[in-house]
Amino acid sequence: MTNMGLALVFIIIAALIYPFSIHSQIVHLIYLICTVGYSVNSYLAAFNLLPFATLDGTKVMKWSVLIWFVVFAIAAIMTLLSMTIGAENMVGLIIGM
Repeated sequence: MTNMGLALVFIIIAALIYPFSIHSQIVHLIYLICTVGYSVNSYLAAFNLLPFATLDGTKVMKWSVLIWFVVFAIAAIMTLLSMTIGAENMVGLIIGM
């Protein structure tokens, strides 16, 4: 859940500062760091939820299969969006470009 939360924070920050990234190289660098932060954290969220012995997915699945499925599906969708359309294009979709 922490990685999913961080990914959402990164994509929101990237969407908020994107209009200002054109005017400043520092802001553009922060924007790029946020998009990479989204990609990395969404991947880590999906990876950690795999139901293998030492990963968190096993613990969540033992607790509730339905909750594991829902959370894993959200993490997988976030990762697939990052891998297919890219975090930069996601920011464009968020801010309506």
